[in-house]
Amino acid sequence: MSRSRLPALFLVLLAACGGDLIALPSEPPATSPAATTPPTLEPTESPTGFPTPIPPAWAEPIESQGIYPVVIPNRRFAPPGAEVADVWHVPKAAGIPDQVVAAWFRGADPLRQRWGLALWQAYPDERAWRVTYAFEDRVERGVLGITATFGDLTADGHDEILTFESTGGSGGCGAWRVLATDDDTLITDEIWHEQTCDAQVEIDAGRLVVAEAVYEPEDAHCCPSRRRTTALAWTGDRFEVETRVVEEVDL
Repeated sequence: MSRSRLPALFLVLLAACGGDLIALPSEPPATSPAATTPPTLEPTESPTGFPTPIPPAWAEPIESQGIYPVVIPNRRFAPPGAEVADVWHVPKAAGIPDQVVAAWFRGADPLRQRWGLALWQAYPDERAWRVTYAFEDRVERGVLGITATFGDLTADGHDEILTFESTGGSGGCGAWRVLATDDDTLITDEIWHEQTCDAQVEIDAGRLVVAEAVYEPEDAHCCPSRRRTTALAWTGDRFEVETRVVEEVDL
């Protein structure tokens, strides 16, 4: 993935009136065309097989009014009628404009909620934020929440985003995604996707580390005999197994 470097913008996370706010820079910085021209985005389909329009129909640009700084309530990063669950600021890096990840849900019944996530990106010359990646899960998937963590998996100096859509159960099941932004196009793509149970995924020392329970036929679900830990390394166009270790679990 080719990634050039442009000056980064600055976001300040503020707390006011009982809720977090996102502030745009105090002065519009000098920018290049790549950082200020919104990318051309086409509808795609997620690896789950569900339609993933990019940008979604609800995601009109968030435009600032008047003189900087302008604060944006978290609720603006979610669709109308949805409740914001979390908003994260992607760690800053040269070459990528400021980015905000927002997770939201619709519905009062926690077992019948529709969850979604969007990555918003700043375009300072327009004084606006735009969606560069989004998905929304169907109610039938039974998603109970979405979390996001960050780390550099592609050795480009810019953090990727690891998301988890929890569907619960005794195995802690759910779907993992890795999202990466290309420096040249400023478009964010999903570069890894996996559905797991009895497993945890994390970013560690530039590797995607998957720790899974390994069961023998006589094992109870609470007590797997072994644990398999796999470190996945980015090769430039995909993740490949770098190391895999299976060890006994002390009961």
